[in-house]
Amino acid sequence: MAFEESRGFDGQNQFDNQQQFMQSQDFSQQYVEGMPMNDGMQFNDGMPVNDVMPYVEGMPVNNGMPYAEGMPIDGGMPYAEGTYTYDEQGNMITVNPEELQQVIEEPQVKKKTFVIVTAVLVLIIALLGGFLTWKIITGKNNSTGDGSDKRMAKSVMKGDNNNGEEEVVEDEEAEETAEPEEEETEEEEVTEEEQKDAEDANDNSSTAATQGTEKDSAASSGAKKSGSKFVHVSGRKLLDANGNNYQIKGMGFGNDVWANPKKPVYTYNDENSYKELASYGFNSVRYYLNYRLFEDDDKPYTYKDEGFAWLDKNIEWAGKYGIKLVLNMHVPQGGFMDGDSANLWNESNMDRCLKLWEAIAKRYANNENVLGYGLLNEPYLPKTSDDGKKELDTYYNYINKLVKTIRAVDSNHMFFVERPYGTVINSSYSVYPWGTTDSYRIINDTNTVYEFHYYYPIDFTYQGLSWHSFSAKITYNDPNVLFVNSEGKKKTCYTNGDKSVSSADSDWKTYESGVISITGSDMNYGYWAINANELGSDGVLYIDDITVDKVDQSGNKIKTVNKYTFDSTVACTGWDQNTGGGKWSYDATQQCMAISGVGQKYIMYPLNSTYRNFALKKGEFYKISARYKVKTSSSTAKFNIGVQSAYSDSVYGLNKDYLRSKLVDFINWGKSNNVPLYMGEVSTTSYVMNPTDNGTGWITDMLDLINEYGIGFSYHDYHNENFGFYRSNMYVAYSNKNTDLEKIFKAKLK
Repeated sequence: MAFEESRGFDGQNQFDNQQQFMQSQDFSQQYVEGMPMNDGMQFNDGMPVNDVMPYVEGMPVNNGMPYAEGMPIDGGMPYAEGTYTYDEQGNMITVNPEELQQVIEEPQVKKKTFVIVTAVLVLIIALLGGFLTWKIITGKNNSTGDGSDKRMAKSVMKGDNNNGEEEVVEDEEAEETAEPEEEETEEEEVTEEEQKDAEDANDNSSTAATQGTEKDSAASSGAKKSGSKFVHVSGRKLLDANGNNYQIKGMGFGNDVWANPKKPVYTYNDENSYKELASYGFNSVRYYLNYRLFEDDDKPYTYKDEGFAWLDKNIEWAGKYGIKLVLNMHVPQGGFMDGDSANLWNESNMDRCLKLWEAIAKRYANNENVLGYGLLNEPYLPKTSDDGKKELDTYYNYINKLVKTIRAVDSNHMFFVERPYGTVINSSYSVYPWGTTDSYRIINDTNTVYEFHYYYPIDFTYQGLSWHSFSAKITYNDPNVLFVNSEGKKKTCYTNGDKSVSSADSDWKTYESGVISITGSDMNYGYWAINANELGSDGVLYIDDITVDKVDQSGNKIKTVNKYTFDSTVACTGWDQNTGGGKWSYDATQQCMAISGVGQKYIMYPLNSTYRNFALKKGEFYKISARYKVKTSSSTAKFNIGVQSAYSDSVYGLNKDYLRSKLVDFINWGKSNNVPLYMGEVSTTSYVMNPTDNGTGWITDMLDLINEYGIGFSYHDYHNENFGFYRSNMYVAYSNKNTDLEKIFKAKLK
């Protein structure tokens, strides 16, 4: 039997009312194994036992502990054998433990106890969670992220005077029971789903400590669970709120970040920009950030409202059309990182960048229109070691620090982490100590996407750029343009005899080789090579318009394999057989290549793959022609142009097979590490994005490959003179839209 709450008792000892009953009993003198019970507190309707919870049938006492045999009551004293209660006639009886246990285990009581104990535990966890838990829940669904919509979880235990049972109140109008002397606080209630989100947030705030060997990224500290309102990582996939696969289809918004604006560039885009992209099938924007949008160098850690207000507006616009933003730190403190600079990597700038990311994450932690955070764009680091290992340590230590800081305030959003691209020497020369995926490491968070950029081959995608000196005029899907992923053994094939030259050759003339025979089966590709001899210390050989023709054995032309017109410099290499001063250079005035200072012998050939490779096959014949002129005082000067041949098992034309060969390096790395990939930038220059140069064919094949492998991407970018979907930096020039590219987007993204 258990105490009957707030009722008189039937039988000869029935009291007229509860007050008479209470006055007749001296509860302060009741003893449980010789100790006072409950410090003199009365059992009364709705009155607390032990200053915590009402003591009623099936309800917990003593700070949430169940009322049962051997369980503590009143500061740890057992409430069990020897405890008194009353039967239905009001007779005092002794409860033995077995009877009490039997009552406790009755299904109905068990069900009530389970529900109520669970509610109390949620309350205790929420209280102990402290500031962190409130901040996680604060501002839920607040699009501006200002934290004004503060929601705090609570469970209110309230007695039912009709049946003596307790219930969990989750009505916003319910009043919380409190001690009279305590100050009543106004708190909004949350739904069970919101409470679960808060518990999930606590679970997800810790991150995995393992490095590089984790294969299963689905069940992890950083990843949101199924049912999350946020797109999240699950193995190699991204899942949306309904658990469906989510493929990022993005457009880059450059926001003129390279000009280092101190305030938002309001003319870059407007609301219609998001509406337009959604109509093509885009669901994401990679939104480029320059730190100066939020912070001035002379006022570090002081953040500007104007920058955040403009970002708020863009997030709001994007959400109206089903578009989510990847916030990408394109220009961090210290400036844009590339082969000429790496100024982020000092203590001051690194701390400022970390604090700015923390402020951004706090503001948008609960905003579902934000897809995630791109922590650093195309990172370079100062060179501090020969193998680049120390630089990688510096980079990933910092990335993990950023991740830990952001996770303390935001457990919802994904991270987008790029591999370092290279190191910088003396702020003027960059080196690339890593292969395509060798600079990747798995970071300490599993709600992370690994980002790479795709501009292969640069010889095609960068054509027309004034600052890219290796450009050449080639077209996509040209079988005469060949690329080799791994170079094999080499062999040089020249015609018999050299072309003797003198000061009489000071005007442009035509050079033509003899028939060059490909005799070995170990030759499947080649490139031109120039052999200059004895030009003298003051001698110069000028070369232009090299043409490679496939011919028959008699030298009759079959077709032109490739033609090299040196309208801009070409990256070459060379070696001098003696210790003379032989060198190659580009003569910008005459727009041609030049070899000078040659003593005995100097061989030059191109490094740039556009100029170097064409297919070879045993039994084929070739001839090479070129224009040349000479300035020399040497009477023995001569030169020869031949074929440098080689063999490789990975030779591709400039076609879809080549594009795939560069992509699978990343795909295979993602598979082996069970992580998702994101092609954060993919594009060619505007100058070849047309049917004639066939940049449209290039992007068509790329989008097909992207869909085939199911990876996310972002086109670079929306408004840009060199790369833009609109060929201008500002949206006001809508007339400059690339309509050929527009047709491709409509066909491939829907």
